[in-house]
Amino acid sequence: MAEDRGTLVFLEVKTRSTSDYGSPFEAISLFKQQRLQRLAVYYLSTRRLMDRPCRFDAVSVCVDSAGRIQAVELLVDAFEAEPR
Repeated sequence: MAEDRGTLVFLEVKTRSTSDYGSPFEAISLFKQQRLQRLAVYYLSTRRLMDRPCRFDAVSVCVDSAGRIQAVELLVDAFEAEPR
């Protein structure tokens, strides 16, 4: 988690060494989004932060076969949380 100008930011980081199974962003399925949302609600509620604005960002990291970083991309507001 991070904070950006008063907004709590939940980050999902995905790494890929090949594009055989799609881009790192494509790996954030609807199921994964729903899971992240449940975890965020738990985090916010246990810390009494439910009144704070928050968002979900995603980071894509592409590496070569030796593990060297080739590209990093940030997607702000990668997906919206479903209403509670």
